[in-house]
Amino acid sequence: MAMRRSLIGLMLCSVGILVSGALATSAFGGNCLVQNGKKIGDCDNVHVGSRSPLKVKKSGSYSGNYSAVTVEPGVSAFISGNTDDVVVRPGATLHLTGNSDSVRVEGVAELSGNTGPVYVAKGGAVTIRGISGSVSGPGRVVKVPGAIIGGVYVKP
Repeated sequence: MAMRRSLIGLMLCSVGILVSGALATSAFGGNCLVQNGKKIGDCDNVHVGSRSPLKVKKSGSYSGNYSAVTVEPGVSAFISGNTDDVVVRPGATLHLTGNSDSVRVEGVAELSGNTGPVYVAKGGAVTIRGISGSVSGPGRVVKVPGAIIGGVYVKP
């Protein structure tokens, strides 16, 4: 019953769940639980603590709180949690299910979370399934019905 009451700060993501002080993720290799700063389980790509930058050079799932995130060419990254700014380099793929202040897409991105402004560079492509503050740039944009972009609901 006490666990039910602690679900006040609940954030559900397809890769992770944040529960007021506890972070649980299910990254393809296994499960991770972070409780009171202690990692339990398969937590190799889970960051706990103050926001630090993340340069993603290896494909995989990453969860936690990050400042600047850069997804390097040739990498496919699944990111949940909270980020300040994300850059997806040409040849990189991002699947974002968390929250980000802004996203710059030079490669390919699928955004299912909540973002601020999204800029899609020439040659870049983004699919927006979640909520974005805005989207701009010369790249390809796919707006999935049900998304909210700039406060406007994308109708089916």
